[in-house]
Order: sequence, then C-alpha cells, then structure tokens
Amino acid sequence: MSKPIKNSLFRFVTLRNPQLIAEQEKDPGFVFFPEKAESVFYKAVEGLKDQEKAAALASVSENFSALKTRTEARKINENLYRFASWLMRHKNELSYVSILENTSEVALLTSEEELSIWENLIYQTVNKTSLYVREACIQLLIANKFLKAFSAFSETVEAGHVFTEEQQKEFTRRAHASVVISKVLFANTESNEITKRASSLDGFERDLENLAAERAIAQYKTLQKELETVEEVFKKEAGKAHEAAVKKHRDAVQQTIDEAEPVLVEVRDENGNIRQERTYPDLKLPEFTPVVETVLDEKYFQGKISEASLSILKEQKLDTATEFKSIYQAIAQKTKTAHQTIFKNKQAEKGKTVRIGGAKMNLAKGTVNPYCYKAIHEKSPSGEFGMMMKLATDYPSASITSATFKIRYVQSGIEKAGLSVQNMASTATTLTAFFHFDPFLMGDGTEIEFSGEFTLNNGQTYTFSSVATAALNRALLFHGCAKLKDQGGTEPSTVNANRVYGVTKLGIADFRRVEQEVCCYVPGEVSHIENILAREYKERETRSLNSIESTTEETREREVENLNDTTTTERNEMQSEVASVLNEDQVNNYGVDGRVNGSFPSGTYSVGSFANISSSSATSDSNSQAQTYAKEVTERAMERIVQKISTKRTTRILREFEEKNTHGFDNTKGAEHITGVYRWVDKIYKNSLINYGKRLMYEFAIPEPSRFFKEAIKKQVEDQEVDTNMILPDAPDHPSVHNIHSAEDLSVDNYQSIAGLYGAEVDGVQLTKVVSDSFSVIGNTYIAEHNYPGASNFTMEIPQGYMATGTKFNAGFVFVPKSLEYTFATVAVENHKIGAGGKSWNTVTPLLPLDNIENELAISFLGADVGGIRANVTAYCSITPEAFSQWQNETYASIYAAYEEQLRRYNEAQQANELTSSNNTTEIRFNPLFNRSLEKREIKRIAIELLAEQKGHTVSVDNYGSKNEETSIAKVNKGTTLELHASVVKFFEQAFDWEIMAYVFYPYFYADEKDWKALFQATDAADPLFQAFLQSGMARAVVPVKPGFEEAVNWYMETGELWEGQGLVVDMDDDLYISVSEEMQTIEGEVEGTWETRLPTSLTIVQAESATLKEGGLPCFCKEHATDSTLQPSTSIMEGNQNETPTS
Repeated sequence: MSKPIKNSLFRFVTLRNPQLIAEQEKDPGFVFFPEKAESVFYKAVEGLKDQEKAAALASVSENFSALKTRTEARKINENLYRFASWLMRHKNELSYVSILENTSEVALLTSEEELSIWENLIYQTVNKTSLYVREACIQLLIANKFLKAFSAFSETVEAGHVFTEEQQKEFTRRAHASVVISKVLFANTESNEITKRASSLDGFERDLENLAAERAIAQYKTLQKELETVEEVFKKEAGKAHEAAVKKHRDAVQQTIDEAEPVLVEVRDENGNIRQERTYPDLKLPEFTPVVETVLDEKYFQGKISEASLSILKEQKLDTATEFKSIYQAIAQKTKTAHQTIFKNKQAEKGKTVRIGGAKMNLAKGTVNPYCYKAIHEKSPSGEFGMMMKLATDYPSASITSATFKIRYVQSGIEKAGLSVQNMASTATTLTAFFHFDPFLMGDGTEIEFSGEFTLNNGQTYTFSSVATAALNRALLFHGCAKLKDQGGTEPSTVNANRVYGVTKLGIADFRRVEQEVCCYVPGEVSHIENILAREYKERETRSLNSIESTTEETREREVENLNDTTTTERNEMQSEVASVLNEDQVNNYGVDGRVNGSFPSGTYSVGSFANISSSSATSDSNSQAQTYAKEVTERAMERIVQKISTKRTTRILREFEEKNTHGFDNTKGAEHITGVYRWVDKIYKNSLINYGKRLMYEFAIPEPSRFFKEAIKKQVEDQEVDTNMILPDAPDHPSVHNIHSAEDLSVDNYQSIAGLYGAEVDGVQLTKVVSDSFSVIGNTYIAEHNYPGASNFTMEIPQGYMATGTKFNAGFVFVPKSLEYTFATVAVENHKIGAGGKSWNTVTPLLPLDNIENELAISFLGADVGGIRANVTAYCSITPEAFSQWQNETYASIYAAYEEQLRRYNEAQQANELTSSNNTTEIRFNPLFNRSLEKREIKRIAIELLAEQKGHTVSVDNYGSKNEETSIAKVNKGTTLELHASVVKFFEQAFDWEIMAYVFYPYFYADEKDWKALFQATDAADPLFQAFLQSGMARAVVPVKPGFEEAVNWYMETGELWEGQGLVVDMDDDLYISVSEEMQTIEGEVEGTWETRLPTSLTIVQAESATLKEGGLPCFCKEHATDSTLQPSTSIMEGNQNETPTS
C-alpha cells in the first residue's frame, strides 16, 4: 500500500460548558463602543431605574435625526461600505493579497463618522424602524475595525505576504466579529404577570348542581323529620280532642236524660208478659258536634318546625295540605328528582378509558387553574336566593372568612349589594360557598355582572368579576378567575422580564469522530513449534469433514475460523466491534424514565447533566475526556477480538473433504534435529480524534408533557369525534362509588337509579299504605221491630309488613221513631270510639293515633233500638322496621349480584381482548414512530410557549376574519398582525433543530400530588416510552440551535427581539454569553490526540530462523532471567530425498 487507508471508526457528541475567553481574546471577535466617545442614548439612561429607561430612550429618539435607508448609511464612507460588502461575502476565504487589493483606496472612519454610525445602530436597536440600516451599520463597524487591524499588520510584513495558519484564523475571526450593544439600554424589569390559560371548568357546573341537589336533599330530610315529630303530636292532640268531644257529648246526653221526667208504660213481650219501661216522650237529645279538623297551614306550623323548614313549606306550596301524607309524597318526589340529578352528573363525570398509541389512558377531569371559579344562580328549597360558587384553590381546607359582593345590571347600571356568604364545602383543591342576595329580577337577555372580593382563611384577599346573560329556562352562570388584591389584582408570583424561565443555555455540543488507519504488521506470540528429529520423516494426512454448527447466543455473535493453508483477514473487524461496544454504552432505559436520544447525521447525543458555568479549562478537559473515551472503546474492542481469536484457537471444528491432503517433513538424510517456529501476526492501528463541528444547545423543562394531549382526547371523546373502537369498555363501578356501602344506604329515593345502572331486577317498596273497609249491622226483624239490640265485633286486615299508625272512620246509625225505646249506638276502632243516642247520627273523626297495630285492626259496634249501624274505617299504615330492612337486604343483594355479573362479563371481555391481541402478532395497533412524533410535537409546543410568551410574543393567532354570509368563506386578515405572527413562526421553526431533540421523561411524582392517581392510570402500554410520556410529571428536552442562528437566538434570549441578522450581541455581565458567541465563531480543526492499538489476527508466519534447545526448559522473556534461557538460534535445514516420496 502506497498510502494508508483511513476509516471513521465511530462518531459521537459531547456536551460541555463554553470555553471562557481571556480579555486579550475579546478584541478580534467583538466591536465595542469607543471608550472616549459619548452617546446621547447612553447618557439619557445613565443612572435611571429600569422602568424609566423606555421613556428616556423614546424622548431622545424623537429628537434624533436617524438614517432612513441603507443608501444614506453608504454615503458616510462609500469605499468602506464596498469593502464591508466584500468582506461579508468572502470572510471564509481571506488571503493577504485579496484583502490588500480591496482596501487600497479605503479610508477608516473618522471619530465623528464612527460615533454617528454607533448612534444610528443604537437608535435602530431601540426603535427597530429599519433592519437594513441596522445591518449596514453593523457591517461598517466590523469592516472599520478589521481595516484598522489589517493596516497595522501590513506595516510589519512585506508585499506578497502569505498568511500563516494562525494569522489566517485571526483575520477570519475578525471578519466574523460581533458588535456589542451595552446592556444599560435594556430594562431588567420585574413583572408580576403570569399568563393563564383557560381552565377546564366543565365539571364545576355539574359539581354545583350536585351540591345544590345535596343541599336540597338535606333540607328535605330535615323537613321530613321535623314533620314526623309534629305529626305524632298532631295525632295525639287530635285523639285527645276527639275523646274530649265524645265525653262532652255523652255527658250532655246523660244530663238531658237525668233531667227529663220519664213516663212508665206497659209493654207486652213475645211471651205475653207485661213489663213496665221508662220512656221519654218528646225527649230532645243534644247533637254530637265533631272536632273541626286542623288545617295544616303556615299558622299551624309556626313555632313547631324550624324557620328554614317553614320556608320550604311556603316556597314549595306545601302549607295548604290537609294531611301529612300529601306533604310526604311531595317531599319524596322532590328528593327523588334531586337524587337523579346527582346520579346523572356522576355518570357524566366518569372518565372514559381509551387506548391510544398502544397505551390505555383514563380521561379524568380536566385541570383547573387555582382561583378560577364558576358561580350559578340558585334558589334553594327554603327560598334562599343567591350565587353558588365553586372556586379552585391551591391549599386544602380553604374557607371564606369575609366577603363583600354585589350584582350590577350592565344596561342600567343599577346595583344590588350582597347580604352574606356561607361556606358550603371544602376539599384539597376546591372551595364551595353560597353568596346570599335578596331576590332580584332577571329578564331574558339581561346582562348581569357578579363582582366582589373575599378573604380566605390564609389571610389573602382576592377580587373577582364576571358577566353573564340571563335567559329563559336556563340558570345564570358566571365563570372567571379571581386575582390577588394585595398585588394590584395580579398573581402572587414575581418574575424577571429578562429571564426565560424553564429554558437553560446548556452549553456547546462538540461533534467528534475517531479515525483509524493500519500502521504496521508485527510478529506476535509463538503460535506453534514443529520439531523434526534427525533421520525422521513425519507425515500428516488430513481428511476434512464439513460440519456446520449454528449457535445463537444473547450477544448474537457469529464466529468463523478458517484453517486453510492461505488465510486472509477482514479490515472492518475493529470497526464492527467498536460499534458493538457503543451499543452497549447506549442502551436506553424504557422504564419509568423514558429517554430519547437526539440524532445528527454525524452522531447522537442524549440528555445528561450539565451546569450553566464557564471555566478556562472547559475545552481542554472535554478533549481529554473524549480522547480517553475513544481509547477505552478501542481497547475493549481489542480485548473482545482477542477473546474471539482465543476461542477460535481452542474450538474443535471437523471439516471433511472428498480429497485428502498429505503434508510431510522429510529429514531422513539430516544429521541434526530441526525445529520450525510459527508466530501470530499482530496489527498496529493508529487512532486519531477529530473535532469537526459545534452546536449550541438549549435545555427545556417541560412540566406534564402529556397534559394538553389528554385534554384534547377527552374533548374528542365527549364530542364523539373518535373511533368507538378506541374507547375501551368501562369496568362497572362498585356500588360504594355511588355511596351504597351497605343495604342500609338504599332508600326509596335512590334504589331505582342504582338498580337501573346494573340492570338489576328489584321490587319496589311503599313506605306507607292506606287501607279501608266498611262494616254494618241491621236488626233481623227490622221491618217488624225496627231495632238492633246487642253488640258486634269485626277485624280489618293490616298488610303484612306494615303497622297501623293512625285511623279515621265515618260512622252512623238509623233512628227508629218510637216513643217507647231508648235509642243509642257506639262504634269503636281499637281504643277510639264514637257514639250517640236519639236521632239518626252520622259523623267523621279526625286522624286518630294508633299504637303501631300489626296484622289486624279491632272494630266493634254497640247499639240498641236502632235500625242499623255502619262504619267506614280507614287505617294509615307505615312499613315496619323489620320489613324495610328485609327489603333493603333483598334489593342490595340483587344489585350486588347484578354488579358481579357485569364485572364477570367485563373481565371475560378483557381477557378475550388481550388473548386476541397476543395471538394476532401481524396486526399493528399503533405506530411507535407516530408516538415519537407526537411526543416531540407536544414537547416542542410547550418549549415554544416558554420561549415566546415570556418575551411578550403570541404564538397562537387567528389570522382570518369573519365568514362571508353568502360563500361561508373567511378571508385572511392582511396587516401587521399577520406579518408579526409570520415572523414569530418563522423564527421558532428555523432557529431550532426540533427534529433532532433529545428528551427524557421523569416519573409522575414530580407533578402535583393531586394528579398522581390520574397520571399513574396510564398503564398497560405496548410502547413503554409512550407510557412514560403519559405518566410523566416532568420532562427534560435538549434542543440544538441550527447553525448560523446562534447569535439570533442569543440576542432573542436577552432582548426578546426577533433579530435574524448577524453581528450583534449584548454586553452582559455574564461571561457565559460572550463566551458562547466567541466560541461559536471559532474555526473547527483536528483535536490533538493520537494513540496506537495492537490487535492480534488469525494469521501466522514462519520464523526465518529456528531455535534449538541446548538444554531442557521453556522460553523466557524476563530480563532478570535472560541468562537462564537455553534457547539458541539455529539455521539447520532438513535434508531428505528430493525426488522420492518416502514410505512410512
């Protein structure tokens, strides 16, 4: 080989901190403001506070006569302008002669001209009126400094001088110089404003409805209990009043009889016997006056129930009922409606489970920003009027300690002040309160503003204001975000306006490769010694048998050994082994810490740990580490090959051929012993480490990278815009999810909804029943005798499982107009009775209490001299505790059995689905490349948000106007908004190499603790990295800046200006900024560092001179034992029959 062959063994990327430049190194690469000159702009802001600088610069700018076009800038020094244009075009191919030729007629700027250009540059930097004028000023200043340095240099050399390598680098760097604008022009203001994205308040409205329903249920339960207590007293009082009326009537009848004069008459009975009976001719008995039934109105309940319960009776129009039963029925219906509202909303809140990107994901509630709220107008069952507000908080157990608030009619400006605020509920992240108002009117289309302030129990006061439009058949709904009053109505967070939070300038990425070339072939260790004794003939006959053995190991190595007489070797063996070692070094962890490496055409890099510091030895340390790493890789590769070769040398492989080869050694005529020595052949590789490029790297902290993705999928599922196959069947909820922890939690209000959820067949239950019957007796000889003497007993059946708690009955008898008898009748139901004598009688009792009579009700009649007695009896029954408990148990058992059946079917479906997925290996249910693209897109979106919004730029803009009514086509809005938006998009898309970003996903526990459960539910992923994306609480991404955009990105990070030109930097206190700008202009070259690697091969060579053993012993290569070696050189040659084949 006339020229060694070089191979690129491997490429890699190292990240490091920028090399801190020395003071003397700043001169070639930067153009500073003249030391003795005075600028009107610098003078105007001298000593001012940051918030005052903008006004001062604006004032100076108004009176400054600025250059308006590039042509005006050119006229300052036309020859220098032409040279500057030439220099910008040829700055990478400069020579002494070419520079001399183009500067022959160029004059330097005068002090006044240089100051004028500086002033115009500062003016353009502050006001941004012409990018072209700014670029012209920059080029003139760079060319002027370049010309000064070249003029001084040309005086020290002769004509026709040729740049040395160092001189070439110096002037090339001067041509790439940057103009430094002092930092005093830029305000380093403090800002409290934090951009808030819209919160997902969809669930808040349902929560408010649920809370109102729960509040109504609680109020109705309280009312029911109070009414039941009142009813017991009512029935007892009614019974006493009835008994008193009966007794009074009986006493009056008896008194009338006692005061009357009886007339004795003789009466003959059936046997002909005559007896005397008292009669009271023309006796007038008093009439029985029934007790007037009490009206269940407001007046009656006043003082007997609470004011809140009394308000419910009035608001719900229940204060005109005649019986408690009708009130209970109305309460039961309203309670049932409230339970149905809660159940419906809970079902709507239940998150769907979808499979997307190979992972299962539960779509829980959306995220709500702290102190955002929803408020809904509500009128409670008790008539309370006001706004129910649900507020997101950032600490648990929050409550409102005081508040002032009002509503205002927007059209008229009329205001109504609020009354009081009542805390309703509090969780770890929310607070619900009721803001009381006097009732106010809300006409259809009326705009109402709800505003005020409240103080929490943590001492902070917040203000709020929002407007809603009233509409018929729809609740008035307000929403917005409260602001902290103590800091001017803004968020309690202070940020530095000149700092981009969450974004770190990570450092410089060096692109390196290791080149390898064969340096030399050298003899290695002894591989074989062949001994032929004097007068000996040795023959070896070889029969080769082909045998193929395939061994598959986890390392997937393939070993082949050739034992032919002539052996060759492959040049790529070292390279392939190095690649194998690198693969081991770059094994990715796809567990909870998901990681993706960035990939350049020339190498890869991964996310590591790098400090934002600058040191004087950063570059040399980096080179040393890279060189050590490359050496380690090649040495490890050599060891592997040695191991392979060792294996080949000891492996027995039988190869058989049809032909036979015979090899022999003939020393039959030799008088001396012959020894042949065979040596292994080793290769010496020369390795070189080359640096061939640099990239500026930025690091982004990405909180919960999958949050928007999940919310977008949730919205699509709610709007039914996704494939139904993506939505997995939901596991049935345990009854406890719906607050049914045991049979005791079932009631007539909720059992139907729960049973319907699981498809359970259950029997209904009636808490009360009303049964009635009629009874009558008449005399056997009514027509003849017209009398009924004696008594009769009856029973009325009470339904099984019920008990009679009260009764009413309507009773009467028929009067027989005879002057001889004493007519009376009595009807008794259990311990209540009613009766009268004399004339015909008919009366109705009030509701009378009974002592929980079960099975049957006893009824009896007693009468004399009446044509007949009749009674209509009504029993009011309630279910017994035992029967209600039995119904609860049976219903719960049916519901739970139905739940278990649904759970069984769900589990079977899941198992069948998993089995189908595992068996169907040809079907691809997701695309990992699509998942990587989706991950990068979300990381990029958040990274651009961090970059743009903190510098006052808007990324998302609607550039279309309203639709044409006829064509339904919207036109693009033409104007400065479109132009500015386009420049923002172009900058962020062009300045960063998003496609080759590297990122790592950190676990869920770096997110807010309340979100841990939701993040952890993203499991069972076929793509572990995508699962890490869904579960991640924080991600870290490293993105390189595209070549040529380093200065533009640095300028943007410091000033917020989208400047895509070159040659402009800010003179910051942080040396890191200047160091980065300088180093990115440094010309790349070969990094010093070479080393050799010795690698054994499978080749052998016979040694020219043999060796004889003068005495016994083995080879020795230790110097301290060299005299002990008995091996001596030998030049003996075998002698045998030249033309004959010996026979053995």
